[in-house]
Amino acid sequence: MTSVQVFDALRYDFDTRKRERCVRLDFPVQQGQGSIAGLEELEQLLKTAVKTSFETRAAAYEEEVCCMMLCPQ
Repeated sequence: MTSVQVFDALRYDFDTRKRERCVRLDFPVQQGQGSIAGLEELEQLLKTAVKTSFETRAAAYEEEVCCMMLCPQ
């Protein structure tokens, strides 16, 4: 099985329609031959994941606070 086939199998297993969870990083064959391909994509996906997680949790807190204000016990 080639590395492309392995990556495609992983992507099929873990990616969803809404979220891409697999990123392929291609390391240069020789040291000092440039940067690692895919790092920019990984960085962008991590930023998106952190932002989405924060926004989801903030919305949950806002909803909880609103409910507490409307329904005092």
